[in-house]
Amino acid sequence: MTSKLRLRGSMLISGNIGLLTLTMITAVVIIFSANLSVLLYEMALRNGAWQFFGEYGDIINLAVASAILLFSFSVYSQIKLGTDRFFLRRAQKKGGTAGDIFYYFHPLRAVGAIAFCLKMLFLKTFLLLISLVPCILSFAVLYLLLKSNVSALVAVCLFAGCVTFLLSGIVFYKNITLSFFLAKYYFIDGSFISFSHLIGSSQQDMKSRNKSLRRLKMSFFGWFALCFLIFPIGYVWSYYNQTMALAGATFMKN
Repeated sequence: MTSKLRLRGSMLISGNIGLLTLTMITAVVIIFSANLSVLLYEMALRNGAWQFFGEYGDIINLAVASAILLFSFSVYSQIKLGTDRFFLRRAQKKGGTAGDIFYYFHPLRAVGAIAFCLKMLFLKTFLLLISLVPCILSFAVLYLLLKSNVSALVAVCLFAGCVTFLLSGIVFYKNITLSFFLAKYYFIDGSFISFSHLIGSSQQDMKSRNKSLRRLKMSFFGWFALCFLIFPIGYVWSYYNQTMALAGATFMKN
């Protein structure tokens, strides 16, 4: 399946590298422009906020920083979902135009897109913390024992246990997040009732496909490594995202 999906992905982007590279550049420029709001605030408004609000300046700066962070995240979310929509529609043979990139900039669609991305962020962050709890606790125990002059052998054994917990936590986190792979494609496709339905449907449909998806993702390692040598990032970005969209469309169809 991996070779077949990659072959179809390369065929879909063949002859469209220029357009797809411009799509990537457009997304990067928009996200970069959104993040420039931090610099603009620091240069133009920060000192004025201190002078105008006095002792409440720290609170105002915190509120503005939170608003800028939310704004940047919302722009990134809309662009990310828009590009995923672009590739998914091409994978489903429904067209796929540059307008899909800005599809979620519509006020009503933007609310749903940002809410979905925030929920996914909170869910993945929670799972990451749960995955790392054994590692964090074991490192805390190791730190306390080192302060009490524990023997070197015990310290080495505890450190090995910490590393084992860390690796197992990362493996657990990666495996469970792979089961969420279809959630964004179901959201883009509109095939859902609620967020919990999105997650449940994705996990149900990915039960026997995690290994195939992991193999497909790993097959792009060489391509991403190549970006550091000859900078074919526009091609690799397009190739990877189009292939992932094909995998999503194939899994949903089946």
